[in-house]
Amino acid sequence: MANRDMLNRMIFCGVGLILLLEPLSAVQGWSPPFRVSPLGTGSCVYPAVCVDGGGGVWVTWFNSRHLYSRFCDNDNWSDVILVDSVLTTTSPVVRSSAMCRDTMGQVWVAWEDSGGYEMGHIRLSYFDPRDSVWHTSIRDDRLRGGAPGITCDTLNNIWCSWTGFTTLVDSNFYIMAGCYDGDSWTRFDTLAILPPVLMSQTAGITTDISGNIWVCFNGLGWIYAQCFDGSNWSSQEYIGTCDEMAHPTICSDSSGNIWVAWWAKMYVRWAGSDTWSEIQLPNSDTAYAFWAHPDICSDFQGRIWMGFAEIRRYHFDSLRVCGTYYQEGDWKDLTILDKDSPHNPVIAYSGDRVWLVWSSVKEGSNNIYISHNCATMIDEYAAAKNEEVRLNVYPSLFASTTSIEYVLPKSGNVQMVVYNLLGEDVMILTDEKQRAGSHTLSWDVTDNAGRRVPSGTYFVRLEAGNYTATRKVCVVRWL
Repeated sequence: MANRDMLNRMIFCGVGLILLLEPLSAVQGWSPPFRVSPLGTGSCVYPAVCVDGGGGVWVTWFNSRHLYSRFCDNDNWSDVILVDSVLTTTSPVVRSSAMCRDTMGQVWVAWEDSGGYEMGHIRLSYFDPRDSVWHTSIRDDRLRGGAPGITCDTLNNIWCSWTGFTTLVDSNFYIMAGCYDGDSWTRFDTLAILPPVLMSQTAGITTDISGNIWVCFNGLGWIYAQCFDGSNWSSQEYIGTCDEMAHPTICSDSSGNIWVAWWAKMYVRWAGSDTWSEIQLPNSDTAYAFWAHPDICSDFQGRIWMGFAEIRRYHFDSLRVCGTYYQEGDWKDLTILDKDSPHNPVIAYSGDRVWLVWSSVKEGSNNIYISHNCATMIDEYAAAKNEEVRLNVYPSLFASTTSIEYVLPKSGNVQMVVYNLLGEDVMILTDEKQRAGSHTLSWDVTDNAGRRVPSGTYFVRLEAGNYTATRKVCVVRWL
């Protein structure tokens, strides 16, 4: 069964049986684009993408001033689901929605509601699988603005960043960050004040492995970052220069490094360092080097995946969307996925796949498309090459379920057990012979008798032959 599942995944990834025979350059591949939005439903723009706690991928987009969603589970796509019936604003420049998942695996989306540029408000919606309905926060005049970013901290609070304003009398814009505890907004922080310009100054936001909140933003030609450590915001850190229209994006990896990308540049702040190192973004060819507009994410091996839209200088009918990843100082598997005036690429990681979503006129009008890359195929080759076990648990602080990924260099018996602080085995997750390569399973915070374990600290230990690996996890509460 395991071999059949792997074969099916390889076929679905569009790379076939050659994956078993070729070296690293051929053990991956972006799947052909799949249209997520129904054909003939009008202009579908500004997508967002996220993966829930069970590995299902979610996509939202704007159409006819409404926000819609759809999800894919085990390669099966749901019907289209309306997120909220409130008329929404779409802008010709900014990304108007963003998604994340919380520590319980629920999917959240931050988006702009009705009212236009000057009167837009940031709203939050989450999908409850118990009633299969999106629930939306009430409108709050303190959240006037647009271009939201979203992340979840280790205490299950939702954090947003956005470009805000106060009143029409005050013409300044503000880079804002706020915390939502599931019932109400507990804080509003002003990170920067910008003079009156087009409200295209998006602010990226992410959570690092220590639970710190990071925000990056365009300060009218300069990229800055700030960090919230649970008590205070750090001072602004200058990263690099940019065009006034650059939209920075940010992510953190499993080693604690912070990555920021915009246009033709990416910078990394290595864990333990206080400086930013520059990395040049790739081009699909030498003629395309303008208006890259990337989005980035990290997998548990520390690779940085990027989807970006690039354009031949001043020829806006020549847009193309590309996918690639960065590892060991080099960009790999650079692939052109769409040449039909695509735009607004967004990207997310699910454990065994990386999902890239964008809007394109491929079939006559703007529709939403998705492609994925089978990251596990890369992991299998890397494990065999490095001869080591790799283990990752995400999220490491959670309430109801967590995903466990591991890579085996060789086939053999594998035992994975959850222990408490007393060293007692709480749950045997697996104890069987397994093939070499990547594997994923989950723990629903129950013990061997099927009872829910209490809040506290636990350890997930993997033993495979002479190899062992252990990761600490925390069960925080039951909601």
